[in-house]
Amino acid sequence: MLTHVKQMQQLSFGMAPIPDTTNWLNQLNDNEPYVRLEKKANAISDTCKRARMLLALINVGGLPASTIVDMIQELHSLDQSAVSWRHTSEWSFKSLTVSERPDLEPAARGITDTIQLHPDMWMAYEWNYHRAARITFLEQLLKCSEAALETSDLDSAEEKTLIDTIAKCTLTIQWLADEILSTVPQSLGDVDSMGRAHDVKDGMPRCRAIGGYLLLWPIKVSKGLSFATTSEQKQRACRVFERIRDYTRMKAVLGDKSII
Repeated sequence: MLTHVKQMQQLSFGMAPIPDTTNWLNQLNDNEPYVRLEKKANAISDTCKRARMLLALINVGGLPASTIVDMIQELHSLDQSAVSWRHTSEWSFKSLTVSERPDLEPAARGITDTIQLHPDMWMAYEWNYHRAARITFLEQLLKCSEAALETSDLDSAEEKTLIDTIAKCTLTIQWLADEILSTVPQSLGDVDSMGRAHDVKDGMPRCRAIGGYLLLWPIKVSKGLSFATTSEQKQRACRVFERIRDYTRMKAVLGDKSII
């Protein structure tokens, strides 16, 4: 968890990575699932760093448009490769359509139209960490593509490539935000891993506070005002964030300082 917190800070605020992180990870056994996860998370962090460096170069000027477009395409292809990282049985989950399960409608109301069921809350968190990291990277790629559209030596083919990249990144960001929101009912304990609604007679779900904490970064990313998520997604994420503030006691202890 501590490693994830550090990586979140690096991704969100452009902080420098922990020195020799890559060398340290390369010494670990790839057969261990957690090692593979950490290496892939570190790869996304490194790709984000490259995107930030590219944006700085574009803003300074001097790079040929063709070079900029090639670099943007290369970075976009790296994100596409990340899609395959979790195509294994251990990362499988089930999705329920809320309209087909009226008993789950109260748990999903105002948040999501589908509900993901993961083996446990931690697996949902690992998925969401991956999704939030990709959103953060794709936002950097959007900034690069939009800045590149302003370069003076851009030809029509390169302009089309950039416009297509912007459209693809935007759609992917919005899809990833929907995926994050669909984990909220289980993460907050309103639905269990078997797809059963929590009985209010049993009191508050015991996992609610920790589930809220694990949702904190993915939901913060989804509701970001400058991000390419839709206005409806931002509204839904804001509703979830207010619940997180309550369930984790951030609101009671920190007051308005917990509005991030």
